[in-house]
Amino acid sequence: MDFTGQTAIITGGAGALGSATAKQLASLGANIVVADRNMDAAKALADELPAAIAFEIDTSSPEQNQACVDAAIKEFGSVDIFLANAGIAINTPVLDITPDQWQQVLDINLSGVFYGCQAAAKVMAEKGYGRLIMMSSVNGLKGINGRAPYAAAKGGLDALTRLMAVELGPKGITVNAVAPGPVDTEIARAMQTAEIRQQWMEHIPAHRYGTPEEIAAAVTFLASKEAGFINGVTIPVDGGFVGAGIVME
Repeated sequence: MDFTGQTAIITGGAGALGSATAKQLASLGANIVVADRNMDAAKALADELPAAIAFEIDTSSPEQNQACVDAAIKEFGSVDIFLANAGIAINTPVLDITPDQWQQVLDINLSGVFYGCQAAAKVMAEKGYGRLIMMSSVNGLKGINGRAPYAAAKGGLDALTRLMAVELGPKGITVNAVAPGPVDTEIARAMQTAEIRQQWMEHIPAHRYGTPEEIAAAVTFLASKEAGFINGVTIPVDGGFVGAGIVME
């Protein structure tokens, strides 16, 4: 795979999955826009890459998504790949979720993804080529306690992926989603005790957590020209987690 001359915007680019993807795409020649609300982390990552800029963004804002696309065009001349990776999560039972919590998660994890993909797609449609990739989750495919707004948003992304693939496919744009299962990140390690991690691993046929690099590898392939006939699908990258059935806890 060769991404020389292509430009990728990655929202949530300074996080574990975003930074792993940025590094993989950059190693294959892509220009990178690290878009994140943590500007210090975004700048630090951009400084590590051969051709990259950092952009501070609140992805729930349509205007800031458009400004990010404009910045990419100004710096690199195009937008070829857009990874909608930014997201937040809460772990709260259905009966305790407040309207503000519900709305905040949907604003970032669903509406913000749409705004970013829409802004990028308008540029891609003009030149007849593009790759839109949404970071979904197995939470949109399985019932897991405490994650109602997160699951609703990710399920919405899967539906949006199919719809946008149908509309944008004739314009040379593929639209796909990656649904990570449990991934070994600093946040996951901080939130889970050793006992909880062991319980989760027992539900994963691979009997381990995934790595950010494994998620990035799936994204990188979907972003490539070689993946041009893959369109409108959500691909679990989960060690068989979805295939193992429902996990309620």
